[in-house]
Amino acid sequence: MSASPYLSIVLTGRNDGYGSDFVGRFLRTLRFNHAQLTAHGVDHEFVFVEWAPPANTPRLLDLVFDAVPELRPAQCAWYVVDDTYQRALSLNPHLAYLEFIAKNVGVRRASGTYVLTTNCDVFLGRHVIDVVSARALEPRVLYRAVRHDLKLGAAYDGLSWDVLEDERNLDGRVKPLKPPFMGRGTGDFI
Repeated sequence: MSASPYLSIVLTGRNDGYGSDFVGRFLRTLRFNHAQLTAHGVDHEFVFVEWAPPANTPRLLDLVFDAVPELRPAQCAWYVVDDTYQRALSLNPHLAYLEFIAKNVGVRRASGTYVLTTNCDVFLGRHVIDVVSARALEPRVLYRAVRHDLKLGAAYDGLSWDVLEDERNLDGRVKPLKPPFMGRGTGDFI
């Protein structure tokens, strides 16, 4: 990997079972996105912030390289943020995970020319991969991508573009982005 990759992908999470099978969703998505970026020649890094991980579960960092052996440690930057910061920064006792503060930790440490903040279970779409691989991103522009939700239990074996783009696997209809706020998007390219 070059000293400064074209794309840094900032991810946050922890091994707390969020949303059912978080670790499985994370590893499938990481494997797919890494494979697509690599196949399309995109120099990339993953910047992962493990925010206030529970003490009684393995850290995601300890699971990733066994589950995704094609991902090299040199392509990743990993930061574990102690629970002390969660307690100090949260004014809401019901808010146990400060996602956007965690993403800011990752963005500040990203070394890519462009930064994508996204969630651990977001598959990059074909069009996004095409734009990034063509190096068509422009400085000082914020990009949004339309969000397509997959049904829980969609066919994840042999995950491919065909599975991801099959309307039978989508949970509801796709809602277009609408100015001025471009809501219902997923991920931000900075």
